[in-house]
Amino acid sequence: MGLTVILDPDTYLPYLIRAVEDHPFFGPSTHDLRVYDYQSVDGVMIPRHFKTIYNSNQIMTDWLVDEVQVNPDLPSTWFDGPDETFAEHNVPIYNDSLMAEIQERSTNYIWFGPYNGTVDSIKVEQTWADLPGVWSLKLPEWYRYRQMVLEFGDFVVVLDSPPQQSHTIIDWVEKFLKKPIKMIVVSQC
Repeated sequence: MGLTVILDPDTYLPYLIRAVEDHPFFGPSTHDLRVYDYQSVDGVMIPRHFKTIYNSNQIMTDWLVDEVQVNPDLPSTWFDGPDETFAEHNVPIYNDSLMAEIQERSTNYIWFGPYNGTVDSIKVEQTWADLPGVWSLKLPEWYRYRQMVLEFGDFVVVLDSPPQQSHTIIDWVEKFLKKPIKMIVVSQC
């Protein structure tokens, strides 16, 4: 991957670090890391403010560093691996109801915690009278999201269904339609 570093013409410090990529949402794009608000730490100029910007106008992240340390004194064991035995709080726990959906598309680093919706909080519509097997489910916690469920004679097809909400969708189908889900149709790559 090629990177371009653009320097500030007055200070000669890095101003922008740019990569060109084929972004899954934006298509061919520039991916810029804007660095500024430099401070001198032990004689080294360090940026404190960072922004990730796509195509010169879509800000994805904007963050400020509170404290900078250069070559701090660290204990000799700082980078050692774990002991031969793990303490109980260090053992990973798998909970199939919690999926953080961490991926490149979540580059805003915002996660609102586990999904807490319930079957009873879903608002259900059958918008099209001539299509009685088409259900539109509105999850109130996701104000813009609508879940489509297609009911056939002896089975159900779900369109998409995000990971955390899928458990609630499955529960709704079991409770109200009482038919097995045979397919999930993914509408995007």
